[in-house]
Amino acid sequence: MLKRSSLQFGHTLALAALASAALFMTAHRANAADPSPVEAQSFAALDINQDGFIDKREAVASPHLAKVFDAADTNRDGRLSPQEYAKASSLTP
Repeated sequence: MLKRSSLQFGHTLALAALASAALFMTAHRANAADPSPVEAQSFAALDINQDGFIDKREAVASPHLAKVFDAADTNRDGRLSPQEYAKASSLTP
């Protein structure tokens, strides 16, 4: 059981690193209404419970996203939609 948990954690960290890198690489799309394919992939990697949103617990896997989470959450519902996530890359902590 421990070995499986360790593997899942490692996989999650790798996906989070990819998502964090993609978030920075897509800063030029900050005004886009819909996420790019790269943003959609990184969003999916961070959306661990696959509910279609990133909450604060999921956001901690991306240091930048964790810092700008409250500013990115424009409707103040405690979670980021794909569109809010797409705009988060342009926000400064």
